[in-house]
Amino acid sequence: MKIKAALLNIVVCLILFVAQRSEAMVWNVSVGNNFFNPSSISSAEIGDTIRWTLSSGIHTTTSTSVPAGANSWNYSFSGGGDSFDYKVLVAGTYNYFCTVHGASMSGSITVDGSASLSEQELSKENSIFPNPSNGIIQIPSEIEADQVKVYCTDGTLMGVHELDIKLEDVLDLTNCGKGNYLCVFLLDERVVLTERLVIIP
Repeated sequence: MKIKAALLNIVVCLILFVAQRSEAMVWNVSVGNNFFNPSSISSAEIGDTIRWTLSSGIHTTTSTSVPAGANSWNYSFSGGGDSFDYKVLVAGTYNYFCTVHGASMSGSITVDGSASLSEQELSKENSIFPNPSNGIIQIPSEIEADQVKVYCTDGTLMGVHELDIKLEDVLDLTNCGKGNYLCVFLLDERVVLTERLVIIP
């Protein structure tokens, strides 16, 4: 049973990192004494924003290589809490470093240029609704699942809810708060559907 649970968590994490979104994300990178954290972002998509925020020290974020057609950048942080946003508009790999520390303080961003989730979503009669939601959602009986796991986009499990496979279910997710979430539907511990949910209280 523990192995099944571990495998399921691995599958869900992969879905979270590979799942395509119809809404842009902000990827936060902390900048500190000789580090970017995370130093590598491997699942950004066109339209996402990378946000570097200085926690301590004297640093820059400076591109060393960008895909053809993308803009380069060079930003010097002014003090703790200062941040710099860069919107990725071209698929490919972006490499960057801190000019103060050189190659020992570097990072990369890989941007996927594939299709958005909206092209893969189920038809509206088979989807959770309303979406966006205030946190109260309905799950039509056409979604054949006995459980749903709700995750933040950073992979944090927010809750596990048992479903009645024969009835339409109503879930109260108001405790999750405003944001983007991933609902992973399971039947007999097997993923059958993944849907993005936006909560706007």
